[in-house]
Amino acid sequence: MASSGTTTKAQLLLEAASNGNLRRLKNLAAELDVGKGIAATVASIKNSKGESALHLAAAEGNTDICKYLINDLKLDVDIKDNKGP
Repeated sequence: MASSGTTTKAQLLLEAASNGNLRRLKNLAAELDVGKGIAATVASIKNSKGESALHLAAAEGNTDICKYLINDLKLDVDIKDNKGP
């Protein structure tokens, strides 16, 4: 997920979701939030394939991350990536 030798905080957040690191995901989300709220901040972050933190967490079976994103942040479970539904 790195580009030009650097990793952005948004990329790190997606990696935390993929790796199941809930504490890191929450910390990065708080750092990235510029006043639109944690849920909106996390929902707006996607990789080059259009995959969100929820996509990546679900793909890796990280249920704690999925529960946080769905139950606490109320993220849309029907979000689409670049491939569609």
